[in-house]
Parts: sequence; structure tokens; C-alpha cells
Amino acid sequence: MSTYRILPLKFTAPVHFGDASGGGGLDAVQPVCRADTFFSALCSEAARMGKQILNRLVQKVEKEEIAFSDLFPWYFRDGDYEWYIPKPVLSVTTKEVKAETLQKARDMSSFRKKSKKRSFLRASDLRFYVDDLRYGSASLEDEPDWGAMLSAVHFNGRTRVPYSVGAYFFAPTAGLYVLIRMENPSDWEWLESLISITGMTGIGGRKSSGMGSFIKADDSILLSEKNDNKDEVALSEFLKDRKTDCQMALSVFLPTEDELEIAAAGAGLWIQRSGFTWSPGMEGPVKTKSIYMLSSGSCFAARLHGRMADVSTSGVKHPVFRYGKGLFLGVPK
Repeated sequence: MSTYRILPLKFTAPVHFGDASGGGGLDAVQPVCRADTFFSALCSEAARMGKQILNRLVQKVEKEEIAFSDLFPWYFRDGDYEWYIPKPVLSVTTKEVKAETLQKARDMSSFRKKSKKRSFLRASDLRFYVDDLRYGSASLEDEPDWGAMLSAVHFNGRTRVPYSVGAYFFAPTAGLYVLIRMENPSDWEWLESLISITGMTGIGGRKSSGMGSFIKADDSILLSEKNDNKDEVALSEFLKDRKTDCQMALSVFLPTEDELEIAAAGAGLWIQRSGFTWSPGMEGPVKTKSIYMLSSGSCFAARLHGRMADVSTSGVKHPVFRYGKGLFLGVPK
């Protein structure tokens, strides 16, 4: 039986999670870390600890005994955590609701505009969001202030040409969490230790500059419908719901060849994923192959398995896996 854990992370330094959508450069960052970036960081740290840990991690993921979500925002308010999930990419049949007043018409128009700008919503608000799409109402609060993005000018050490690098600074009451599905609860002990060690090195880009380091904001939380937190109750319910015909990906996703037809019939956003790899014995980081994947928030008619892709190049003597396995929750429609 699958168990799900939430681990909230508190960043002790600014982060650089690149945003390639729209052709963004080094100054384009976002307040979310994709699952493939997180998994790559875990693999790098596991490789330093020895092949046994690395092989265990990779094999557990390939066998779908462990799965990771993207790292999504959390916000701490009034003594409790608010857990946010991506806005689902879905088409809802709208109900013809006649605006009784001019103000009602303005409210409906305002919701549509805000909905396009929104990236995340509280897990417990998912039903309300779907209803808002259907009726054109606006029942949700605006997203909280996660933090701020700042750019700093650096100079190329060889040419002295200036370039801009973006960094995201999380607010003291905000951070990111990872949702982890496990088939064997005993895996949590070694996996939690690996995540904690990875936090010392950091995740994302510009780690050599000290970016991306983190610590646990709190102990991990085992999801259950008996939890007191309403977001955790909602997450537990939606994660178990395999019957609905709208399954939302919680991680960046790469369908297998057999799943391409179902994936193509769904609704999602294809994004380019690229990066660098480094391992002991290499002179420096080597660029990996670029690949297109479906972003979290993409919705399909069924839960898909996904796959990991080897993105190594001729300059690397070992496989470099890009994480693309599936982790889904059912969207109530």
C-alpha cells in the first residue's frame, strides 16, 4: 500500500531555479524546483556516498517504489502550514450564468484574468477552483507572498563582460515542500538522511556560489484523511482517487512510448529541460542532452507511469538519468 509523506524545506540561501519558458536566460528564475532537478541533486550526493546508495535510489525509482513531486510552495500562517499545488491545466464545461448586475459581470471578468495569472492554489481549494472555472465565480484568495526575485550583475572572469543572474529569496514564512510516495515505509530513514545531506550542498543552479542550500523546516508529515490540517486531508483524498477521469501530474513528466496516445489526448504544457552533470573524476561540469517533458499541472484521463531518460553525452562515461516518472492526484470534476 502506498504511503505519502510531505517534507517542508527551509532555504538558508537564495535559490536559482531556472525558468526556460519564453527563452529565459540566467536572470529568469521561478519559486519552484522541478522533480528532475531535485532527483539529480540526490543522485549527485548519493554518488559521493558510494555506488550502493546511488544504485538503491535509482532502482527504487525505476521500480516505482519511490516517487517525487516537484517542490511546491508552502506558507506558514496562524500557526499552521498551507500546502500549495499547481493550478491544473484542464478544460471545464462552463455553466451559462447570467450576470444579474454590472458588478457581478465585472467580478466574473476579474476572476478569469486572475485565473490566468495564478500558478498555485491550496490543496483544499481545488474543488472550489474547479467550481469557479465552471461558474465564473471568484471564491479563492490571492496567492500569498512567497518571497522576491532579485538580479545581480556578475562579470565573466576571462572577458570581464557583465551578465545578470537571477535569485529567488523566500520569505521567512515560506519555502518549498516535496511530496514523496513510498511503497515500503522503511525506505524513509535512509532517504530522509540523503535529502538532509543534499541540503548542505544545495539544489538548483549556482550552487558553487552558495545558492540552494536548505534544512528541514519541520519533521515530515505522513498524509492521512485523519490529519487536522485541511490541506493534508484534501491531498490524502485526491492522491487516493484513481477513479476520476482527470489525473493531474505533480511532477515534471516524460511518457513512455506506450503512453504517448493518452498523453497527447490530455491537457498540458511541454517544457524544455536541460542542465549539466558532474561526478568525481571529471574536470568540470558537462552539459547534458536537452529533452522536452510535460510540466506538473498537466492532466490526463488516467494515471501514467512515465520513465527516466538517459541524457548523458559523449563527454560522460556513465548514465545520467533525468527523472520523468509519474505522481498524480485526482481532480474532482
